[in-house]
Amino acid sequence: MTPADIVADTQWTVVLLLVATPLLLLAALLAAPFVIGGIAGLLRRRRAARAGNGDDEA
Repeated sequence: MTPADIVADTQWTVVLLLVATPLLLLAALLAAPFVIGGIAGLLRRRRAARAGNGDDEA
């Protein structure tokens, strides 16, 4: 493996990181409200079941 190959491989790694990182960050930001809402819904349902007031119908 020549030094030029090492540099080329490193450049591809940097390019992939620069492309993948913003996409993963965007996906996490878009998914966060659904994850938080799902957890909140489960906690609400659990609290309603513990209280026994029947408010857990979907």
